[in-house]
Amino acid sequence: MPDPYLDEWARYLKWVMAKAQQEKVATLKIGQVSRIAKGRDGWHLTMAGEDEPVTGDALVITGPGDVTGVKGQLNGDRISDAKHFWGHPLLHRLQRHRNDRITVAVIGAGGAAASVVLTLLRSMGERCAIQVISPWGVVYTRGESYDENRHLTDPQHWVHLGEPNQMRFLDHTSQGVFSQHVKRVMNTAVNVETVAGWVLEVQENPSRVRMLMKGSVAEDCDYAIVATGFDDMWWAKPDMLENQLIHEVRRCAGGAPVEAEFVRRHINDNLQLDQMSPPLHLPMLAGQRQGPGFPNLNCLGLLSDRILRPHCHIEESGKT
Repeated sequence: MPDPYLDEWARYLKWVMAKAQQEKVATLKIGQVSRIAKGRDGWHLTMAGEDEPVTGDALVITGPGDVTGVKGQLNGDRISDAKHFWGHPLLHRLQRHRNDRITVAVIGAGGAAASVVLTLLRSMGERCAIQVISPWGVVYTRGESYDENRHLTDPQHWVHLGEPNQMRFLDHTSQGVFSQHVKRVMNTAVNVETVAGWVLEVQENPSRVRMLMKGSVAEDCDYAIVATGFDDMWWAKPDMLENQLIHEVRRCAGGAPVEAEFVRRHINDNLQLDQMSPPLHLPMLAGQRQGPGFPNLNCLGLLSDRILRPHCHIEESGKT
């Protein structure tokens, strides 16, 4: 069956949270974390506008982080990023232009860009020209055969592929590709065009958006959505982590720089950073070492089991 739309997925997650709260196995606190620290008694999260920190025995970090790769004001009147697009006034403004002849550029060629394109095709009429700006000039399709999908939902054989084959698999199924469902929808649309270009900066003018590209090329459009990917290491910035903790993350990553390509090599079976105590779970960085289904939630139940397992006391009766 086709992948669920994002609004369907959001409704499912809300149902799960409501069910968990009803059964008193989880509490929900909405807020913005401004600082992450830890002590011998656990993790301490400073929340914006809150006097008392939120504490816990372990910390799970998720979330897309900031958009990477493009400079400029990303959330103005004519520009949005993929992180804020669905709640940004730009989407409502575009819907008012549903039948107008306008050009909307979607910058990126991965899953976030695919979701934006699908939303635009559902929201806009055929007079709206949708340009997908890709460095390769082609939007590739994600491999979705049984042989590929089995690693996304059941990673037990993942470690046996070896790193070169793992990286090839990730390139083929996760990096810079659209799902086959989105591609089928695009194939029937007369107003979608893929354009080759590497956008370095976006500039908003009162009536247009200018895209400055690699090679000193400039292109204009009416509106732009930046969907080039997200920073998996948003939580490891100096304004978020205290210096001592940054050094500890570096130690746990084998002394390498605190960057995604090094940290992801040190994520263990419980999706936590090796040797970090109290535990720090980083499922969005577990794809290379533990399996490609963890960062994109293809094996959400298994992800939950892996994280909760070391924190649950199993009694002889088998109950937790």
